[in-house]
Amino acid sequence: MIITLSLLIAYSVSRNNRDYCVNYENKKNTCSKCADGYILKDGYCVHKLDLHYSFDSTKTNPQCADGYKFNFVDNTCIIGVEKCRKINNKPDTTIVSYYCDSCYNDLTVIKKTHKCTDCSRENKGCLKADEKCETCAECNTGFYLDQGKCVQLPNCEKYSTSTSCKQCIMGYYPDIGTCERGRMDNCLIYTSQKDCDTCGTEYLSLEGECHHMPYCEYLNNKREECEKCKDGYGKLMTDCAKCMDNCELCGLNQTTCEKCKTGYRYNSGKCSKCISNCDECSKDDTCDKCSMGTSYMEGTTKKCDTNTVEHCMIGKLNNVNVCQECELNYFLSEDKTKCIQCEKNLCSNLDSSACKMCSNNCEPVDLDKSKCVSKSACKSTIGGKCSSCIKGFFLTAYFKCDSCSKQCKGMCYNNASSCIVEKEEGCAIADINHVCITCENGYMFSNKKCVDASKGRVCQVYDSDKKCVVCQVSDPDNTDNDKFVFPVWNNTCELDKDDSMNSDNNDSINSNNSESLIIVTMTIILAIYSLL
Repeated sequence: MIITLSLLIAYSVSRNNRDYCVNYENKKNTCSKCADGYILKDGYCVHKLDLHYSFDSTKTNPQCADGYKFNFVDNTCIIGVEKCRKINNKPDTTIVSYYCDSCYNDLTVIKKTHKCTDCSRENKGCLKADEKCETCAECNTGFYLDQGKCVQLPNCEKYSTSTSCKQCIMGYYPDIGTCERGRMDNCLIYTSQKDCDTCGTEYLSLEGECHHMPYCEYLNNKREECEKCKDGYGKLMTDCAKCMDNCELCGLNQTTCEKCKTGYRYNSGKCSKCISNCDECSKDDTCDKCSMGTSYMEGTTKKCDTNTVEHCMIGKLNNVNVCQECELNYFLSEDKTKCIQCEKNLCSNLDSSACKMCSNNCEPVDLDKSKCVSKSACKSTIGGKCSSCIKGFFLTAYFKCDSCSKQCKGMCYNNASSCIVEKEEGCAIADINHVCITCENGYMFSNKKCVDASKGRVCQVYDSDKKCVVCQVSDPDNTDNDKFVFPVWNNTCELDKDDSMNSDNNDSINSNNSESLIIVTMTIILAIYSLL
């Protein structure tokens, strides 16, 4: 019994020794190379997530998982908050060794220990310094190095000399080597106190002043005129004007049309309406593309009518439940009541009725009228063995790909239920419970989440005192169309005065309407009461 147990243990160790090992040396009974995402530790291949590395971690750029920090002594991840922003591999060394190249939150890299330290008291603006923060080797943006110290000219972005500013941050203008706050409406970049070089969104700089251009998508490189107008508008000299009726995209100017709205065609200098239920047409009495939920009716004339068969291109006359011909990439069922999709990513030769040929890495299944399926979920191989799987699958110890469980949302490792939690967009550091505590550059906290600082009601530029200088116009893709302008000297992003006034006027009108309705109602009630 003891011998049997010993053999089982020996077998178990030997078998586990080979798990996820793509290059096993039988003579030495050791593994020399692991599958992708696995790290060789004490002779075994262990997934990097089990060693507290992040999913994106690599050998040249190691990153620890949420709630862990990199230990430069033994190159492992230990519990703690990561302060190092960028970890690099030391070049030209036989032993794997790493160093911290930059820190989060304006902390300073101590060259000797690779630790991130707060040197703001001793040497504000220093990126890399000695152990005591006294001698700096590299300064942050907006500072210049002077005899080991970082010196700052407030609100300066680029220096011409160690004591003179060449270019100020947005909202400030250069004045005898220093930067002063500008007072021109909607100006971003100044050349002088009264001359604006670059204006804010929807504004054009003409003769040093900012002019409103609400229908311009973006300006030319010199910001002298509109390069591209918004949909529904076309060029009119340097500005944009509304296109002709029912035109979606103007031509070279607002008097010509390059693309009419859906259901219209360009004819004799105007956009004419197509026949009923038609999205695209080239003639008045025929249709080139039917509207959704409709299809061509069999016969000689191209007309569209309602059809219940989804993806049907030609329907059956007087029978809305039957299809004669399906759209491209779909084939018709035997009873002609369904259009079934060929897997277009896998089928390389398609027509309206069938998959004619399967693409690479695919095998036919009912090729005459059905679809192609993937031979394998394997993404890459090493030495003839699968070393990584496509999204939605995980690599087994036997180098096969199995599906992740639904709860993992397509990201798992080792088994179907070991989910990989992706860090939210814009988050730089998160705790062990995946709650973000520090956002990436260009992001800021909003409702406990990191949001893109270039979109929405957020400040785009801060001055040296961490006060807001420039606000960003709200995201054009957002349904909230409120516009935001540069701060009105109280360092916050506010609504346009015009918009606020309109809102107040609307409230006043609504209030007056409500009062009028109450008076009319009371009058009617009194009149009825007097008749009783």
